[in-house]
Amino acid sequence: MVKNRKWVGVIIFLIVAVTIQAQRPRKAFRVGKTSFEKKEYIRAAGWLSIAINAGNSKYNTAYYYRGLSYMLLGDDSKAIDDLVIATQLLPQNADAPLRAARLLYEQEHYNKTLQYATIALDRDEDNFEALKLQALGLVNTGSAESALLTCDRAVAYGEDAELFYAKALASDSLGLFDYAVSYYRQAIETNKQYKLPYHALGKIFVRNGYLNKGIQVFTDAAKRFNDEESYRLRALVYDRMGNSQAQIVDITKILTLNSTRIDLYYRRALLYRKSNLFQNALSDINIYLKWDSLSYDPWILKAELLDDLHMDRKAELAYRNALELTEHPEEQKRIRKAILRINRESYPPEIQIVSPVGPDRNTIAIDAGKSEVTIKGNIRDDSKIISIQVNNRAIDFGILKTGKYVFSCQIQVDSVKSIFVTAVDEYHNKKVKEFNIIKAEKNPPKIILRSPDLKEAQTNTINTLQLTIQGTITEESTLKFVEINQKSIAVKSLGKGVYRFTEQLDIVKQDTVVIVAEDYFGNSIEKRYPVAVSDTISLKRSRLGKTYVVLVVSDSVDNKVLQPVRNHKDSLLQVLDNFLIDSTIVFSGLTKEQLERELLFKMTRLINENRVEALLIYYIGRGKKQERYSYWQMAGKSDDKRTWFNTSILPTVLKSYKSVRFKAIVSEAITPSGNMFTEVDECACPPCEQVSVFPYHGDFIMGIQTTWPDDYRSPILQYMRASVETKKGCFSFVDVINNTKAVFGTISGKKSELFPLILFAK
Repeated sequence: MVKNRKWVGVIIFLIVAVTIQAQRPRKAFRVGKTSFEKKEYIRAAGWLSIAINAGNSKYNTAYYYRGLSYMLLGDDSKAIDDLVIATQLLPQNADAPLRAARLLYEQEHYNKTLQYATIALDRDEDNFEALKLQALGLVNTGSAESALLTCDRAVAYGEDAELFYAKALASDSLGLFDYAVSYYRQAIETNKQYKLPYHALGKIFVRNGYLNKGIQVFTDAAKRFNDEESYRLRALVYDRMGNSQAQIVDITKILTLNSTRIDLYYRRALLYRKSNLFQNALSDINIYLKWDSLSYDPWILKAELLDDLHMDRKAELAYRNALELTEHPEEQKRIRKAILRINRESYPPEIQIVSPVGPDRNTIAIDAGKSEVTIKGNIRDDSKIISIQVNNRAIDFGILKTGKYVFSCQIQVDSVKSIFVTAVDEYHNKKVKEFNIIKAEKNPPKIILRSPDLKEAQTNTINTLQLTIQGTITEESTLKFVEINQKSIAVKSLGKGVYRFTEQLDIVKQDTVVIVAEDYFGNSIEKRYPVAVSDTISLKRSRLGKTYVVLVVSDSVDNKVLQPVRNHKDSLLQVLDNFLIDSTIVFSGLTKEQLERELLFKMTRLINENRVEALLIYYIGRGKKQERYSYWQMAGKSDDKRTWFNTSILPTVLKSYKSVRFKAIVSEAITPSGNMFTEVDECACPPCEQVSVFPYHGDFIMGIQTTWPDDYRSPILQYMRASVETKKGCFSFVDVINNTKAVFGTISGKKSELFPLILFAK
């Protein structure tokens, strides 16, 4: 009896298990379909997959609903697979082939589009959408006449932009220009958000020689859709018209929309060069070469650009890189000629005396009692040196390594005040260099501290966080260096052995001011001034972190002093002393090339070494505007374009300061050009004293156009002074923006938080 009960239990369990398994696909189909109707498409696809996996023909409809779910989830490939299967398994369903046809058309599979649109029409001959898709499939597979007949059938059921577009494509294919243009325009008028007819209309105009009409259509599309394709098509027309400037604008816009189009940097570099914007072209080709460094064409373009800019050494290196990447004999011959020309024109030997050393590269120092001295030196030249002479006497020399030659000889110095070294290379470039001889002396330099009034023997109480150290040094021979607290300081020679020095010193963590001076004979002096910060001084810092201000000043042109600019610089330095600034750096009287090196290389290193977090670059001077480009006038002749600093390099400057959280460029000279920043129409930033949380990063640019008349009043200086006088506590450029006609915006294009740099009062 017990045995029989056991088997009865097993049988009941098996019956229940089979029943549950049979119900599982039915439940999965029911739940999947319900989830689809509730627009829960991920859940629907999961349950419908269970029903499909059961392999029961009762649930063939699951393919249709799962295909729709995938379509609505944006997975077109899976959606097409399911809808194709549903078309085969559900012969009465007209929607499955119709949906498949639409997805296939969007993926440009026109033969299959035609196939499934025809199946949909076989099942529903009055379906307007199926007729449209059949027409589009026909015209894209070369059956334009049949497409027009299908369009005529569709008109009986309705008209929309896509039908007009299909008619236009068919007419275009048959060479019916007027009909095609008319239908394209009807498509656009019917639905202005339908992009395809814009591009097709522009193309047919261009193909038939109506270039300006084509440009207008592509311009309308670009304004409406702001898409990469519209700008690309317009750029192609501008290329055909030879309008390089317009092409540059469109390519720049495409790169803004799609930064991965590295190929366009090469294309734009060619256009910049064609427009004589060599620096812009060089910047673009450098970006391109980061991604493709093994192609000949970009390297030869870079070499030619550097050649155009007279950057001979870099040009030669680029030419040599290009030479390694081409096997074409004519190109190799052309490159070798260019390298030879550069060497002949610009590479005379470089001569240096390494022993005995002197106060500068043109002077050697010897003991007063010596009558004979051994001179050692080296010659640098990328080509071969064939002759070296010292005081017209040929001497032996050797080669240390490629491009570096060494020589040594003894000379009598009883009655000689200088020596002449002559070097000649294989291209007959000749260099003669004179070296003055000075006699050694034993007296150290003398330091006279003129400001502030510090005593050496006692602790000096300081009522400020920054000291302006000023003084003079007298030296019988030649001064070698001056250091203040282990930092090398530039000095200015006043003549007759007198030198002047000035330095801003942050004494927050300093307890002694140490000034050291040494001449070229090893005579040195050190002066120490103990200091202590007064208890009344608050040691607070800017909430933005370490802050640097860089003043780029162009206060003289053609050797004529621009006195208003110079006065403004002096006034600005005075008012900046009232704010929490860790360092103020002034670049004045530089050439364009010197300024580029300072901003791109020296400043980058200085910023990284000092962990600068906030940076203001402020230009004061004369500006120039030509077409779409703005220029700062640097040291040099006003009509010499090589002295103009193209402001389009400023985004590159800001990008090189990656570690700086808040950075700004202010030009009190000219409105910045539109190709360097995204202009913003208005600023609704909160007052800076109310800001408690700063954005993680920020960049900002502002331009105030002025021709610098004698009566010019700087709004920036005005609001800085007002911040100090009213004890506001801080200065924000928002004040200037809201009260002047300044043009302002950001490099990144973001409109929010336009206060990336605030100066906080001490």
